Formats: sequence, structure tokens, C-alpha cells
Amino acid sequence: MNPLNLRRKFNRFRTLFTGRGRGHRPVLDTPSPSSSAPSPSSVDPSSRDIQSAASPPSMDPSTIKEKCGRFRILIIGRANAGKTTILQRVCNTRENPEIYNSAGEKVGIMILVRGEHDIENEMVFRSNPRFVFHDSRGFEAGGQSEFNTVKAFIADRSKRTSLKDRLHVIWYCIPMNEACRSFTEGEIKFFSHCDTGSIPVIVLFTKFDALHTIEFAQLKRDGASRKDAKELAPKRAEESFANGSQLKFLYNPNDIGRPPKCHVCLPSKPLNYRFMIYDDS
Repeated sequence: MNPLNLRRKFNRFRTLFTGRGRGHRPVLDTPSPSSSAPSPSSVDPSSRDIQSAASPPSMDPSTIKEKCGRFRILIIGRANAGKTTILQRVCNTRENPEIYNSAGEKVGIMILVRGEHDIENEMVFRSNPRFVFHDSRGFEAGGQSEFNTVKAFIADRSKRTSLKDRLHVIWYCIPMNEACRSFTEGEIKFFSHCDTGSIPVIVLFTKFDALHTIEFAQLKRDGASRKDAKELAPKRAEESFANGSQLKFLYNPNDIGRPPKCHVCLPSKPLNYRFMIYDDS
């Protein structure tokens, strides 16, 4: 599909589900499309625009809203991966989510931190109840037990009869502000052995502006002015990451048995998000 059409479908779907009109600022902004879209053969797979996993090309977003009602997301990530910030931006709020158990009873308000919790609990923001989130704290926190819990949850939710009760997408958050910036054993295990069936997995590389800082310093060392370095650093970081070892590893079937559907790079600061997407469809 034409990249311009992909962007339009994604934006229409997001607007319908969040209930925002023209007076609201989008949470996930994309750069303005160019007047002419490149041919498919000229598009680098590592930098394609996003094709919403929840919005197949053959189905209109308004139809999805009518049939689905609520969009259910499992968000997985290690401690301090920026999960709270992502959910708040998606739902255009600063409040903490309300928590409901499997019986639909409110059990409190929670900040997403490491600790005991139930993956079956639903996290819902009062300002945007169309999104339902389930949280997994990351496999380094619970080891094999947490991994088994996530596998069972995915298997169960993929078989639910009602569309609104099914799991629609999995967001796997990996922060980019850590010194090694490598995949943990738990992350490799998930992408190698966790069968998600038809449920798409999208990797969210969070705190991506940490790479902007590195590129800014390199540009300064190369003689760029502070103004030019600040302007060029984000794009340079995207290009370096797109051609780096991490993505090659993540999408290499010889290394990873079950690679994600695509990935998105998200900065910590509320800048216009630029999508760096690999779509294997």
C-alpha cells in the first residue's frame, strides 16, 4: 500500500478511537507527507511508514470502532521503560489509570511500577475509556513464572469469542537510555519462543532521544555548530539506528524465531514522533 495511504488510515483510526476532533492536538504526530509518494521499490524497509496492525487495509476504521468498541493492548517492558508516559500520551492525559479486575470491579488507581500485580487487571483512563491496557512488568522481574503467565494470557485472549474481549496488539517497550542498549535475555526469549498467533507485536524503542544526545556530541566533534548539530542529531540518530546491529538482530530469522510486526522509535520529550518502521507484511 502507498505510504501516504498507510499514514492516513493510521491517523483516521487513532482519531476515531480517541474521540478527538480537529481542536485536539494528536498525540502521535507524523511528519507532513510529501506531495509525491516514492514507489514501493524505493522505500527502505527499515524506514517505512506504519501500517496499523489493528487496521487491515480492507477494513474501514469506523467499522473497526463499531465492531470492536474497545481496543485492548498488552504492554510489556522492563522497569523504567517509559510505559506510563506512553499510555498517557496515547490517551492524551496526565492522570493515572484506574484498575479493574476481571469481574469489572474497580480495585484502585495505579502507577505502572515494578511490583505484584495481576496481568488480567484492566487499566483504563477515565478521559479515554476506549483503550484497555494490560501490563506485564517484563520478564527480568518474574523470570520463567512471568513468561508463562504472559504466554497463557496471550493464548487465552486470542481465543475469546467476543472481539472486544480479545487482545488486539502487543506493545513491547525497550528503553534506549541504558548504557548497553542491548536486548535482555528475557526479551530474546519472548521474541524467540512466545507464540502470539495472529496478534501483532510492535516494539516501542522508548527514550530514543538518548541517541540524539550521542549524535549531537559526535556532530560537534566533527565541527558542526551547536545550532546545526541540534537540528541534524535526530535524523542522524534515526539513520544510525536503522542501519545498526540491533535491528538486524531483531529481524533476523536466524537469531529471532518470532520477530515483531514492526517497531516505533519514541523520544521521552513531547516532540513530534517520527516513525521508523519495519513492516514484514
